Amino acid sequence: MIRLLLLSCVVGPCAIALVACSHAPLGEEEDLGASPAEIAAGQKMAEEQCGTCHAVARDAQSPMRNAPPFSYLGRNYPISSLAEALAEGMITGHDGMPEWELEPAEIRGLLGYIQSVQER
Repeated sequence: MIRLLLLSCVVGPCAIALVACSHAPLGEEEDLGASPAEIAAGQKMAEEQCGTCHAVARDAQSPMRNAPPFSYLGRNYPISSLAEALAEGMITGHDGMPEWELEPAEIRGLLGYIQSVQER
């Protein structure tokens, strides 16, 4: 029992550190490989699908108070970390947001666009 407790004290923090290091540190976002055409499509998707709640442009305010502006998303976590959630179906805490399941090119484009509007 003591060995198991000691093992969990050593392995637990290591696992957390590995997960935290699996994405680029804040401010050092990884390149998602989105083409200019994919980013343009991502911008269109953001404006049409997200703009009723989120501020999708860099210097805008969100129409829905609980929906974070896209330009703030990189403050809390790397934008690239959203890729898996968008692929598998993103469910969020604010009311009215649909569950999305996007194709890889759509994800690259949307996240490429979101990266482009981050406050520096």
